[in-house]
Amino acid sequence: MAVTSSTTVANWLLTEVMSQIALDPLRGKYVLLPFLNMHSIAGQSSKVRKIRKKTAIAAAVDDTETAAFTNPASLTPAANISITPTTKAQGVQVTVDAVELALPGATRSQVIGAIESGNPSVLPLVRDAMVEILEAHYLRAETDALALFSGASESAGSTGQPMSYAFALSALLKLLDNNPASEDLVFVLEEQGVADLRTEAITGSGAGIASIFGSTQADLSFFNHRPDASRNGFRGSFAGIPIYAANKAIMQTANAAADRVSALIVAGRGSTDAPGGVRGFAEMVERYEPSLGFQYDLADDTLLAVGRWCHAVGEHTDEHIVKIIYDLD
Repeated sequence: MAVTSSTTVANWLLTEVMSQIALDPLRGKYVLLPFLNMHSIAGQSSKVRKIRKKTAIAAAVDDTETAAFTNPASLTPAANISITPTTKAQGVQVTVDAVELALPGATRSQVIGAIESGNPSVLPLVRDAMVEILEAHYLRAETDALALFSGASESAGSTGQPMSYAFALSALLKLLDNNPASEDLVFVLEEQGVADLRTEAITGSGAGIASIFGSTQADLSFFNHRPDASRNGFRGSFAGIPIYAANKAIMQTANAAADRVSALIVAGRGSTDAPGGVRGFAEMVERYEPSLGFQYDLADDTLLAVGRWCHAVGEHTDEHIVKIIYDLD
């Protein structure tokens, strides 16, 4: 006999769980998702998010009095960028006994009763399973977002070479040369890249950063390093641009996995078509929010928790990102 219930993860509970994930020392960090434009197409007839682009208009031309103007510029929509969310699923199976042991004070009857009735109180009662499922979904979203770095057309850095200030400055020049709509910039590296910058700043006479400025004394305030106390990936800044270290296990590699693919990006805020929105390099589209379904099997006394979330990420502004290649080790 199996009894199934389903419930949507409440916003307050989702926030609480994500806070726990961020502070858990055994879990990876999720740094890129907050820098993506976010848009929901829940309830819309189309399951595809279309982002409108338009062609650029040329500079004005000289005019002559009494002459008719006969050469208007054509202002037409360019090819729309489409992002199609797909459903991702993950499940965790636990015994009711395991839930009782993990959550002192929750009795067997409370756990089973909440599952069978579909009571939302089942969520905190099976918090461990819920956290594992949400972890898997956010891991997928972060992995998909980091995978966009490899497709960037602009590139800085070099194969087989450690991350350096020269690479960072090269990426900065290339990105600003594209005249991005926003200069809310973020470096997304990982711990090896951050360590390379620290080494270059303090190693040897006239350290690497000093050579950039042509002096014998490095201005170390140009590179500020700080512990990641909040565990959101923030590691400091370079030239006033924040540096975030992502989970290396899910970052892309290149050249037979010998090099890391990181990036300098323009961070997005809100939806690209919303008032006050800041267009970044990519957008995350959600068709429905994370939800959990529970199935209790009386025969083997186990709980199967299955989570589903329908989302996708896609790059929509290639001139807002420069990938940085550097040595993996």
